[in-house]
Amino acid sequence: MLALAAVAAVVAPSRDSQAGTTDPVDVVEQIFAEVNAGDAAGAGALVTEDFVLTDIDGGSFAVVGRPAFTQLIEDSQTVNLEITVVEIAADGNTVTGVADFADDNADAAGVSRYRQPFTVQVTDGGLASRGDFTYDLDDAQTVVYLNYLDSLEEDDTDEPPPPGLVTVPLSAQSGGNQPGNAFLFEEGGITGVGLDITPGPAGVQQPAYFYTGTCAAPGPIVEPLANVLDGGSFTLLSSTMAELVDTGLIINVSKSVAEPGIYVACGQVLSATAPPPAPTAAAPATPTPATGIGAPATGTGGDAAGGSSGALYALLAAAVAVALGAGALVVGRRRV
Repeated sequence: MLALAAVAAVVAPSRDSQAGTTDPVDVVEQIFAEVNAGDAAGAGALVTEDFVLTDIDGGSFAVVGRPAFTQLIEDSQTVNLEITVVEIAADGNTVTGVADFADDNADAAGVSRYRQPFTVQVTDGGLASRGDFTYDLDDAQTVVYLNYLDSLEEDDTDEPPPPGLVTVPLSAQSGGNQPGNAFLFEEGGITGVGLDITPGPAGVQQPAYFYTGTCAAPGPIVEPLANVLDGGSFTLLSSTMAELVDTGLIINVSKSVAEPGIYVACGQVLSATAPPPAPTAAAPATPTPATGIGAPATGTGGDAAGGSSGALYALLAAAVAVALGAGALVVGRRRV
């Protein structure tokens, strides 16, 4: 994180005080003020169309695009979220700082708030790709809060799958033996994408994207996904399921940030009308009435070793957290 040139210890300013500003610090504080006021549309208007919010320290999680960000902020109001700025400063268009988040989940955990350092970019008066919110693991209240969220995850494993869930098998690639599955579902025009693959080296971030083309010959990147960390990630995309599957996109996971062209897992996302994959013993799933999208013929819902996939349940826990507004600008500590 860049050295802070100034320090503030204030609750986010009133909504009217920074209206129309392009100053990077003012833009970030105004977004916090909109969140505190419960104005998700106002907060969403202050991010760029291609904004990406990530949370790596608490689990590999990302929100891609303005609609997904706006929906996340709207959902966060159900837990009475309030943000207090602790430190904030700008170096050019890069804004760094620390913010305290208070909500019903913190109350339930027995703490008054949890703390998140952040680094964001501001371009033309809006937050731009990429924004990073992490957790201060040296802060005692934050650790208690995260442990509480972990306990909620353990209780979420019996949740049923969301309607229209699509399972995409991800095969091992030449860059590493990390097969697994992707899980996709849509709600309100926002698509959740969870990845569950055999873990790579501990702590190594592995970029993942939707591409055109095939696993044998990937084309251009279409949509970013959260980096896979220790075998899992979860992303909220400002795209519908139809936009992702009707063109036969692939999901590709790279070996590391330093080796983006070396792939360790890949799978084709198929629509109900797409040509079937190579023959297997499994029959194609029936398309779901809501989306007209069926699971690929090879989809089993199992993990790479067979049986029930733990990441499926973690994905559902994350989906429930989003629906209930658990967390603040990020959705809790989702260990997918």
